[in-house]
Amino acid sequence: MRWRANPAVVLKDWGEELVVFCETTGNTHLLDHNGASIFLTLQAGESDLSLSELGGQLAEADANMPALLTALEGQLEELQLLDLVYRTTA
Repeated sequence: MRWRANPAVVLKDWGEELVVFCETTGNTHLLDHNGASIFLTLQAGESDLSLSELGGQLAEADANMPALLTALEGQLEELQLLDLVYRTTA
């Protein structure tokens, strides 16, 4: 399973936080540092990313990867509920 950012999202960067307007739903959301990092990494990608690829791009050198991937999966599911990211099968 792979992930990609919804292209119908308009951004406003507020330093550690990101305000996003989803043109698909008409909703505005304030993303914290983690949510913003995930969304911006997916948006900058040239292709959809798997959970492990995304984790590898976001991880710090001393990261506990299993714990990071578990947390990342939960955050991606929250962003999906807001229609900010999509799950793909390709």
